[in-house]
Amino acid sequence: MFNKIISNKKISTDIYILSLEYRRNQKAPQPGQFFMIAIPDHPELVLRRPFSVCDYDGKKMDICYKIVGKGTSALSVLKKGTHIDILGPFGNEFKLPENKKNIILIAGGIGAAPFLFLSKQIRKKYFGNKGTITLLYGGKSSSDLPLKKSFGKIIDKIIVSTEDGSEGYKGFITEILIKEINKLKEEEKTDTIIFASGPQAMLKEVDKIVLKNDINCQLTAESVMGCGYGVCLGCILEKKDADKEAKKHTLVCTDGPVFNSGEIKW
Repeated sequence: MFNKIISNKKISTDIYILSLEYRRNQKAPQPGQFFMIAIPDHPELVLRRPFSVCDYDGKKMDICYKIVGKGTSALSVLKKGTHIDILGPFGNEFKLPENKKNIILIAGGIGAAPFLFLSKQIRKKYFGNKGTITLLYGGKSSSDLPLKKSFGKIIDKIIVSTEDGSEGYKGFITEILIKEINKLKEEEKTDTIIFASGPQAMLKEVDKIVLKNDINCQLTAESVMGCGYGVCLGCILEKKDADKEAKKHTLVCTDGPVFNSGEIKW
């Protein structure tokens, strides 16, 4: 399916928002799902690139991406009006918290991308003006936090951390997560759900923290992949505590990208 670029704006150092027209006959994406994009006019870039959905309103879809190689570098120079070939949506989605009133989103850098769409859906479908959504947003420096203002009034509270101390708390965002959890009473923990998105090292630490505190958590994995539907086997993750008779590995594209805490050996 070819979709027209509405805009392709740089919002921070090497970070862009790609806005695409979305057709009525295309399947609507859900928070957590992703698309595979072919880079036009670059035949040497054979494989498509996976990108999560940052926002979607029925007519337009936004994708937030960071330049990390030839593919995303080529994507960043595409102009308004260009048509690009996309496939999707792929993967599973976040399970929205119908019975939870305290939502904590923890994101590392570009990992905040799927949380804009997710937080809007939570607010629209379940919360209204009830319940609390907190975003814990970390990066190496302040330039890694370009989506902070995009959340606006959707989020009740945003706590920022940077490793270099250029904005907010100096340190890792997982340290803030521990502090926020320690504020909760035992009965409040059962009314809390955590969503995590970011680098694998961060997800590994979040997984340890939530399991120790017995808090419901969903984590979305990032992975290089070539197809999006389980053929290339480029996005394999090892499952934690898999029985000998059970499947020991899982695929980010078809079994994920969203996994429950305790499920993956990060």
